Amino acid sequence: MEPHIPSLEFLTWIVGFVSFFSFLAVVSWVRARLRERQAFYKSETIKKIAESQGGSSALEYLRDGDRAEGESSGDPPKDQDGQVQIHAAKTLPHWLSMG
Repeated sequence: MEPHIPSLEFLTWIVGFVSFFSFLAVVSWVRARLRERQAFYKSETIKKIAESQGGSSALEYLRDGDRAEGESSGDPPKDQDGQVQIHAAKTLPHWLSMG
């Protein structure tokens, strides 16, 4: 009686799964490194601004950065108190207009 040898198709699936999940692990690791590096660069920039120009400039830089991140992430704009600013629409959307 011959020993059972796994077919080539079965081995192909195993190699595919291992490759796919290895790729996901590497992508996750690279993204984590990127976020860590960005946070480090941001903290070093803020530290250098605070050392050279004083604390008020560093706070202004942080506020500008937070404002820019909010605009790019799709978060609604906020005022000085952190409250969401609501602006009334000046015109109706095209699908509500009569003409």
